[in-house]
Amino acid sequence: MKKVYFLFFIAISLGLSSCKKEAAEQPKTLEISGNWKLTSLSTEYIFGDKSVAILSNQPTSDYVDHIYFKADGSGTMIVKGITIRKFKYVTDDTKIHFTEVTDLSTNDYVGTGAFVSYITRFTGTELEMTDKVFAYGVDFYKNDRFDQLQRHLALVKEQ
Repeated sequence: MKKVYFLFFIAISLGLSSCKKEAAEQPKTLEISGNWKLTSLSTEYIFGDKSVAILSNQPTSDYVDHIYFKADGSGTMIVKGITIRKFKYVTDDTKIHFTEVTDLSTNDYVGTGAFVSYITRFTGTELEMTDKVFAYGVDFYKNDRFDQLQRHLALVKEQ
């Protein structure tokens, strides 16, 4: 009987050790290098989980009208032909993480790692993303309190 248990134990051990461990799936890296023109901008003000205001069809030139992503992981933001910010970035299939964002008019960091844009649509020539910005404490839009805003951007790749 001991031999049966021993053989059973060896068979189970061999069976378990021969199972191949599946490799964890790595996120895909999207190829976004190129010059992207901002075509649509809207901002949603949120308090907790409730939307308190949505500003649609905002003028894109008041924000940024082009974002240039270089293949080396750096880039620039442009308004009316003038480069206003430089940055570094990394992507995966769900987000763009901006780092070392620098305001070129003051040469000051806008932020060193707090900017993440969540990709909601990507076709290769069209890119839609949402920036989530959290207020320090509670702020007001008109008379409505908010603790976060979401900026929705739509861009098209220029040739």
